[in-house]
Amino acid sequence: MLITTLATAVALIAVPIALGALVGLLLRRLCGRRLGGIAAAIGLVVAPAAAAVGLVMRFPIVGLWDAVLEGLFFGAGLLWAAHRALEKGRNVVLLASSSVVSLMLLELLCRLFLPPPPGFPSSAGPHLLLADALRGDLTRQPWDTLSKELVCSIVYGDQYPGILDLNNAQRDIVTPRTFTPRSDAPRRVLHLGDSMAFGFGLARNETFTADLERLEPGVQHINGAIPGTAPDAYLAVLKRWIATHEIDLVVMHVYEGNDLDGLDSHYPCCDWQSLLVYDAAAAGLRCATATAPDFSHAGWQWLRYHEPPPYLVRALIGSSSAAAYLGAVMAREPYFLVDQSTDTRLAHLESILRAARDALAARHIPFVVAVVPTRTWLETLATWQHYAPGILDAAQRAGVPALDGSQVFRDAVVRGQNLFFDHPADIHFSANGHAVWAKWLHEQLAAGLPPTP
Repeated sequence: MLITTLATAVALIAVPIALGALVGLLLRRLCGRRLGGIAAAIGLVVAPAAAAVGLVMRFPIVGLWDAVLEGLFFGAGLLWAAHRALEKGRNVVLLASSSVVSLMLLELLCRLFLPPPPGFPSSAGPHLLLADALRGDLTRQPWDTLSKELVCSIVYGDQYPGILDLNNAQRDIVTPRTFTPRSDAPRRVLHLGDSMAFGFGLARNETFTADLERLEPGVQHINGAIPGTAPDAYLAVLKRWIATHEIDLVVMHVYEGNDLDGLDSHYPCCDWQSLLVYDAAAAGLRCATATAPDFSHAGWQWLRYHEPPPYLVRALIGSSSAAAYLGAVMAREPYFLVDQSTDTRLAHLESILRAARDALAARHIPFVVAVVPTRTWLETLATWQHYAPGILDAAQRAGVPALDGSQVFRDAVVRGQNLFFDHPADIHFSANGHAVWAKWLHEQLAAGLPPTP
């Protein structure tokens, strides 16, 4: 493995420089002399990098960072063979040696003055090809990627080949394929939502669904939430659940913080388009069958945020502090939003709720929407992020019973209860917040569902 990695790294440096030098010699012969001037020097280096990025955008075999780096090495070869500044051998030696010394100094400074570098896990070593790198570095994939892969795999099953290998990813997430009914619980309630309902950062016995099962021993409360998703994914996943298992009640938890913002993001299993289409009646799947993920259709933004650091950086991360820090800087945490007005998002939410209502009514399964308030509103009453009234109106127009937990959670905060994790930037409920959530929902469900609007 080490020999293969070393050989690949050497080839990624030597081959583009050699090719660039050959092209530089050809260019020099065509011009009859070496080129001169700062503009020519910059062009010889930058043009190959830009061309490499353009080529990778059309044929994304490797990541954009690798394309940039290989283009720069090619440009270095061009500069060496075609520019007047490197005509003398001592200038080449000076440039090469100063580059090596600068990198060594950077490494020394990182080790002396910075804390231990962040980890950058990689399965079975670094991978050069983009598809292999994404699958191999599963543990560093952002939830924006993982959630879409999970939804695609649930909705389309084995028909979707996938970008990531999900066999060992996030075993805590319950899917229709992994769910096991409890023999001692004749009644099953399915809860759908995002990371708020999933209980991000909590053990599985600390979530509101686990608390509900302790309050209602004869009911199996299924936490079918998937972090990083929105109501369009809830609808798609819901249809797979009810086609696979007997469900007695469905509760869709709509988080007012970002559920509306996350609507209609693009999915690789539908040719990088939104998962649903909307008409006057209701929402439905855009793609009847899955499409294989084609990176050339993913677009600049997705490639820029999801691609791994260049191979040379990943190959050095285990032994270089500077490489580890550089890899951490290059690894981004994307959350892509489609630019839509709030009215459009609420209209789409209404269509989604109407479609869910009809699918469940056909199987005589009751359906209720529960609105989850944000930490910002609960602690500061900031109206700019309080979408609960709009969500409740959308549910009413769709003819779906709805529950609003805003005041219950707000009262708990006023009483001094700490409902969230200690870090002020963490939006997720703590175990105590989930306990309040479970008690409120238990009382609401025990009292019976609100009348259908």
